[in-house]
Parts: sequence; C-alpha cells; structure tokens
Amino acid sequence: MPGDASTVSADVYLARGNRTAIALGSGTTRKTYESTVTNSWQHISVTRTADNTFLVPSFSITGYSTNGSVILYVKNIKLEMSNWDTGFSSYGASKIYQKVLPNYLASACYVGNTANGYSYELKPDAPDICFNYARQCNQSEVGCSLFKSDKSNFDVPAKVVSADYCPGECVGYDVYVSRETHFNSSQAENLIPETAISCSAEVVGCSEFTNLDDTGMGGEQREYYSALKHCAKPGQTTCGNFYAWEGTDNGYQLRLYTLQMGSGGHPATISNDSALCNATIFHAPVTSPLYNPDCQEFYNAAGQSFRPHYKILDNQDYTRDW
Repeated sequence: MPGDASTVSADVYLARGNRTAIALGSGTTRKTYESTVTNSWQHISVTRTADNTFLVPSFSITGYSTNGSVILYVKNIKLEMSNWDTGFSSYGASKIYQKVLPNYLASACYVGNTANGYSYELKPDAPDICFNYARQCNQSEVGCSLFKSDKSNFDVPAKVVSADYCPGECVGYDVYVSRETHFNSSQAENLIPETAISCSAEVVGCSEFTNLDDTGMGGEQREYYSALKHCAKPGQTTCGNFYAWEGTDNGYQLRLYTLQMGSGGHPATISNDSALCNATIFHAPVTSPLYNPDCQEFYNAAGQSFRPHYKILDNQDYTRDW
C-alpha cells in the first residue's frame, strides 16, 4: 500500500569479509544499510516506505570482500509492516482466533451477488445468526481500523499508513483556526494546548512587522501592531481636505480628514462596501439593526457632501467602513 512502510532486520556475524549490507527493494531504487563490523554479532535493519518504485518488499542480506572470500552468519531475520525496527519475535507468536461466516450463510447475510462474488457487507435485515461470525472484508476495506480519541471518546474509521503516525512529542495536538485579522486571512494551525504559549486578551490580533526604514529611524527592528493606518504620501498622491461631524461629550464637532482624492472630487475608495455604508444605513437610528457607527458623511471644502458606499483610502484606520 503506498505510504506504508516495511522494515527488515537481522542479526549478522561477518567472520570473513569487509562489510555487510541489508537492502529493501531491488535495482537502483533499493534502500541499503551497511555495516563494517567484523567478528561480532550486529543487529542491522533498514526501513522503506512503499511508492511507485517500491511495490514489493523484496530484501537481501549480503556480505562483501575485496578478495572474493566471504563467511557470513545470519539469524533472527524479520520482515514487518512497520516504520521502525521492533526487534525479533517468533512468527505466529501472537494469534487471533475467529469463527468465519460459513459459505451456506453467505446469501442470507451478505449484500447481493457481484461479478466477483458477494459484497461482504451485512444486509440491513440480516438474521441474528450472521452476527455470530466474523464478517469477511471487501478489498477496499483492507487496512481500515476504528480509532477512538482518548480525549473525547470520538470514534472514527480510517486507513492509516506509516507516514500518518506522529512522534510521541506530538501527542495531544489539535487543529486551531485563527480568525481573520487586519493583516492575515483565516488560517489553520496545529498546536498542542499544553505546550503552546498563550497570550492575554488585550493582544489578540497582534501581528509582528519588520521596520524597513533607515537604521536611524528603527530600521530592521521588529514591531508589533494590532491595527495600522493606511497612509498616502502627499508628494505621490493627490489629497484633499474633507470634514465629518462626530459626536462627543460636548455635542457634535467638525473633524478634519486629509484623504486621497478620487475622481469627481470625492474621497478615493478601495473596495465596494455598499452593504455596510449607504444613505439608508447612515440615517438609521441607533436602535436599528442596520446602524453602523463607522458609516459617516463627508464634506469637501466647498461644502459638497459625500455619503460613500466604500472603504476610504485615508490616512486614518484603514479598517473603518465609512
């Protein structure tokens, strides 16, 4: 099965010769482990994962000599489906006894007939006697096992291969999904809660940045922000003064914004947010589900009003929906 590993191991004693090699596979794609130890028993092994160039776990154990004379003793050979050497054990040391469903019950227990015989799934209305025997497996079910989570007792059937197993230090990891921030989209990360470093609530959404400005101004320094202002350099962008009424403890006051100028004399925009800010939403009372406190009306220096339906390209917090 692709992705599953095989391991061959043996004890070798090279009494005459220069080196011993144990190999899995054949030809130029075989994987080999070599030992130059002589006149002493050595335990050697090699592991390989099945792929398009390694489909049959053939193996060899060979002694080499510069003068052509080799005396090599071998014992405790073991070929196993494992991605590590588990050590020698006698074949058949672990046995499982099952009572297989007899052929005369197949038509009563299994689902229908196929071109190759029965589909070995039990019928929904199979008689009770069918459950007294071990059910045969379909070819597609080979390697399928039922796994139970020690943490939540959640059961899941799955086919696993050697590459799916994780080392002991990964036990307890879980998948966490970070919410979208001003700078990053939502993404999944594998973390171990017991070993992960937790942060306080006030730093949620904080991201690390590198300042690339002049060294005298903090260049190449790491800095941390949870929100940034989108700025446009006046020398490179046509900007204009715009005003908006904002409520304060002392009543409404007119606030000045320097914003990038769009076509037609209105503030420039970066995306369509008409569902978040339009004339209806702007005039909605606080008690309305449409109310959006970030939806504002702007005036230019001539007194012309703009109720933008878009996010403004401004020198303020670029995440506001105006």
